[in-house]
Amino acid sequence: MTRQTGLFVLPAVLLVAAFGCKDKRQEAQPVEEPAVEPCAVEPGGVEQAVVIEKKSGIPDNTIWHFEQSAFLMKIAGKVFIFDYAVGRRPADSNEGLARGIVNPEEIKDENVYVFASHSHGDHFNKIIYTWREKVARIKYILSYDISNRPADAIEMRPGPVLTVDDFKVRAYPSSDQGVAFSIYVGDKHIYFAGDNAFWNWQRDRIEEDYVIETLSFIDQKVPIDIAFQVCDPRLAGRGAGGVYIFAQTFEPKLLVPIHVCGEYDFVAGVEAKLRQRGFKGRFWAVRGRADTISLYSASR
Repeated sequence: MTRQTGLFVLPAVLLVAAFGCKDKRQEAQPVEEPAVEPCAVEPGGVEQAVVIEKKSGIPDNTIWHFEQSAFLMKIAGKVFIFDYAVGRRPADSNEGLARGIVNPEEIKDENVYVFASHSHGDHFNKIIYTWREKVARIKYILSYDISNRPADAIEMRPGPVLTVDDFKVRAYPSSDQGVAFSIYVGDKHIYFAGDNAFWNWQRDRIEEDYVIETLSFIDQKVPIDIAFQVCDPRLAGRGAGGVYIFAQTFEPKLLVPIHVCGEYDFVAGVEAKLRQRGFKGRFWAVRGRADTISLYSASR
């Protein structure tokens, strides 16, 4: 990556990129290049505390986890869907958020914004384009590396803030492919990493490299309220994809782990290490597909 001017003025160091979740941790065997195969679809889910009623719609101020880096968040009356690559098929009439899948029937009355950070198969699937057959108010906000986009899709490249309806979006260069996002909606700043992570596959990097080369581009003038940050168990002894140094650098009010490769037991142990490093925000230890959390206690 060519050095660009960010919020820090520091020397640049190249990072090693990664894609997908093929194997369990490979701590003892450094590899020249990481696997390029997505995680398998999670078959199960968890018991839900939130029940969606057709009349009331999706509750505001909630986040739902699908798998890998796919989440749905409803905030300020808007539905944001991130990096959806679930199922590889349409939902049937018995499926929906409570089963960890998007059913367009369930979101057809919502204002929906679909984000895709890049084209890797565990972050993007063209099934998202079929939702517009049911959802009247839907917009696609897609990374520049995704080909064959709908004509009306908003292409995102690293650069200035763009206004989309009544909220704002900014894209950052990724340490792997595509972009990461900042979303400014209401009084909230939401960060979504995509694959913008600390890919320390060969143990030849230190966390400060990630701060210098990657995190330096992210907006620090507006504190981050909700951060979706890579937390990769394959890199457990090598920074876990940057989740610890990210939390230490930005101190988001709510930290949501993404790119966990289905290893939710690993996620459960991350919080203790975050606390040891002084993180005082809220951490969502996602329990599995279809898990959900309320944002009320994370609001300002």
